[in-house]
Amino acid sequence: PAGPVRLLLGDGSGHFTPALNTFAGGSGINFLVAGDIDGDGTIGLAAIDISTNKVTLLRGGQAPVTGALTSASAASVPYGTPIDLTLALNPDASAFRVPAGIAFFFDPDAGQFALSPDSSTPFHATVTTLAPGSYSMTGEYFSTGGTQSFTSEPVARTITQLSQTITFSPLSDRPFGSPQFLLDSSASVTSSLSLFFSTNTPSVCTVEGTVVTILAVGSCSITASQPGDFIHQAAEPQTQTFSVTPASQTITFDAIPARILGSAPFIAAAQSNSHLPVTLASTTSSVCTVSSTLVTLLATGTCTIHATQPGEANYGAAP
Repeated sequence: PAGPVRLLLGDGSGHFTPALNTFAGGSGINFLVAGDIDGDGTIGLAAIDISTNKVTLLRGGQAPVTGALTSASAASVPYGTPIDLTLALNPDASAFRVPAGIAFFFDPDAGQFALSPDSSTPFHATVTTLAPGSYSMTGEYFSTGGTQSFTSEPVARTITQLSQTITFSPLSDRPFGSPQFLLDSSASVTSSLSLFFSTNTPSVCTVEGTVVTILAVGSCSITASQPGDFIHQAAEPQTQTFSVTPASQTITFDAIPARILGSAPFIAAAQSNSHLPVTLASTTSSVCTVSSTLVTLLATGTCTIHATQPGEANYGAAP
């Protein structure tokens, strides 16, 4: 032949590139071509014998791959913070490159949690879905041809729970006898998890869900809490206190018609809206007397009867 024979390497799509390092051979072999002939990342040989029109391909052996897993993320991050992982591989001195392949990232306890979208080094992945906890993140690589693999040293990362804060607005004082009221609009939590309410003074007030019932005069203390979940830390409980004041009461006196002296004793009726007993007394004892609720006429004139209710723990005195 007039010149050397070139060995072209195809990429499978109809494109060919010259092989590397063609040099003259001997002992019947006209040329030797050294290069990554089969794309496995290792050096192979092609022996070209022009006299026999024969090309003999000798595949290189598996070349070790080295590398490291790194992360630019902080060692401890809150839940939901992206953790960037990079597995960078280096070919052995006997290989031209690291073969194409796949890489995934795993933890011995959590299992595989990310697959890199890259097909060649460096392999990247971003992790956002791991639950709070401590992880020993490891990268593992396998070449497409199955000739190379690599497992990195682990990178330790901790994912912490998110904090949450309760806001509990002051509660207005209420008189005894006030209707039940709701706490829904009085408190909130940044996590949007459900709040729990409890009474610290069960003799004064009770709480069922978010409904407050007043039982007696005194100081009503209510605590809002949120115990957290696997993503959130428990919130710092918040407490609000309000006073239950004595209720006012009103006496209603039934009208008493005029009577003739000598009429039989009669009953005077008066009652309080507190349902407490009302005491009756005559302020004109020369004209009439009152015993309990029985009125006795003594003389002509104006009979004046006064009704009182002094109140008790939950009610003030009636005016």
